Amino acid sequence: MHPAPMFLYVIQGQLTYEVDGQPARRYEVGQAFVEGVRVWHNAANRDNVPLKFVAVLLGEEGMPTTIRP
Repeated sequence: MHPAPMFLYVIQGQLTYEVDGQPARRYEVGQAFVEGVRVWHNAANRDNVPLKFVAVLLGEEGMPTTIRP
């Protein structure tokens, strides 16, 4: 999980995104979304095409960007 909002934009391949307790969603080239703050999630490439995306985390300087269980 992340302590701040993160914006993701897919530039190649497909990103499968799973949020705890919800069905998986697939994002393809040209699609974007914002991850929820402090929500357990998993993102994966479940395709044979390499995945490339741009991620922008709106965090605070000196604070961790990722929280692991």
